[in-house]
Amino acid sequence: MATTMTSLFAPIRLRGLELANRLWAPPMCQYSAGPDGVPTDWHLVHLGGLATGGAGLVIAEATAVSPEGRISPADVGLWRGEQVAAWRRITAFAHTQGASIAVQLAHAGRKASTAPPHLGRGSVPHEDGGWPTVAPSPLAFGRYDAPDALDEAGIRSVVDDFARAARHAVDAGFDAVEVHAAHGYLLHQFLSPARTTARTDGAAPSRRAPA
Repeated sequence: MATTMTSLFAPIRLRGLELANRLWAPPMCQYSAGPDGVPTDWHLVHLGGLATGGAGLVIAEATAVSPEGRISPADVGLWRGEQVAAWRRITAFAHTQGASIAVQLAHAGRKASTAPPHLGRGSVPHEDGGWPTVAPSPLAFGRYDAPDALDEAGIRSVVDDFARAARHAVDAGFDAVEVHAAHGYLLHQFLSPARTTARTDGAAPSRRAPA
């Protein structure tokens, strides 16, 4: 046990990133931003508190790579400069506490434009700030609104959005980037054969992730 505990609190290097210990705080959606996707004092206190608490790595919540990629209108983003500037003060504070900080980049796909869980979930109507969603195929998730199918140009645009957000993450002072490809969001929708895509082109699961 002593050896195990010693290892838990020992530094570890992942490629070029030196982490103070192996205690990592995972990404947790806060649904506390405004429609502009700019992180707020809430995020500074939340993530800063985790850094102060001794986590070697703090990972910021699912952060949208584009406005239409947000899970909800209360999600943070990294698609424009104002967001980058707001993230900088958060990453800077985490670093003063000896923590490294990463960001989880995400696109919700057909599960975008939904109400935050504490407000009931479900698709947000356009008049209440909702927007059209996109996915590999026009297949709705449960009772959510049906998405538009992405064509090849749309797929390339999403790829560009992820690349731009990754560059913004570097500018914002993040030490690492995590790509969200689970929980039924857009990248997971492309990879999963479980009623998320009916594509037969190069974006079909069998051609994108062959066994």
